[in-house]
Amino acid sequence: MSTEFDQKLQTYADLIVKVGLNVQPGQRLLIARASIPSAPLIREIAKAAYKAGARFVDVMWGDEQLQLIRLQHAPRDSFAEYPTWHVHGKLEYLERSDALLGSFIIPSLMKMPPAILRWGRHISSACWAAKA
Repeated sequence: MSTEFDQKLQTYADLIVKVGLNVQPGQRLLIARASIPSAPLIREIAKAAYKAGARFVDVMWGDEQLQLIRLQHAPRDSFAEYPTWHVHGKLEYLERSDALLGSFIIPSLMKMPPAILRWGRHISSACWAAKA
């Protein structure tokens, strides 16, 4: 038996897939930087995408706590490092006109000093620069 919350989650996932992403039959969907606590919603999005005709749904999980640990403890000069396979994987989806859903705001990190938050924007810029 499904709860009211489960039904709302499913409705939200359907809205994301059909309206937000407009997933078409045969398209692939990449969900990037999905947080661990969002797993129930991510699963519903995957179901909705397959029902909409998605050929393949792939999820790249992200752990906010590990990102926070890196921001707090890694050498500052290492923040420019980003695995190229991440960039190439996302570019492959974009070049094929597949659907891409990403979470780029991490609420728990919003309490961090501005200098550390700039690291996230730097990574996003690196992804776009790799395409150029």
